[in-house]
Amino acid sequence: MSLSAAVMGVAFGSLSVQHGATLLQATAMSTLVFAGGAQLVAVAVLAAGGGGIAAVASGLLVNSRYLGYGVALRRLLSRRSEVMASHLMIDASLAFAHLPLRQARWAYYALGAAAFVCFNAGTLLGAAVLGDFDARGVGLDAAFPVCMLALLKPQLGARPQRLAAGLGGLLAVAGALALPAGLPVLVASLAAPFAARFGGRP
Repeated sequence: MSLSAAVMGVAFGSLSVQHGATLLQATAMSTLVFAGGAQLVAVAVLAAGGGGIAAVASGLLVNSRYLGYGVALRRLLSRRSEVMASHLMIDASLAFAHLPLRQARWAYYALGAAAFVCFNAGTLLGAAVLGDFDARGVGLDAAFPVCMLALLKPQLGARPQRLAAGLGGLLAVAGALALPAGLPVLVASLAAPFAARFGGRP
């Protein structure tokens, strides 16, 4: 898990600098936002010529799953620190939510802190060392879709999710042929209510 966070951080840092961000901007975003896939989406939208609103909207869409995570994991966070502690929420946190409170809380903070450190270290490394490299030459242009597929795979266990992913992919590809950068991702989100309605039971 920490290794995957570091790899994603390297990809984000390098691609950010490749597309005009400074070292400070890239590292600040990883520290203050810490949103992994959403950050890669934002960079991809901006690199394709999309505006700031489209980049932010696409990133929010990608990480909208955390609304549900927050409800499920709220018991692990003390009221005095829940705003700060929620910054460490990652996908792996949900896997330990069923444990007794003390163990689940320990896993939440340990996993979140490890991912935060590794992702930010990867961002710094990618921005500082790989920022001057040609992204295509070193294969970093493939990092974004690979990271997205890695995030998507665990979510495809049920028929509605598979239907949403397949239809969303088709809508995104079709939209990319005719719509401005950033909008195809938003159009693809229309697959979710369709899949929920017609996908049947998991």
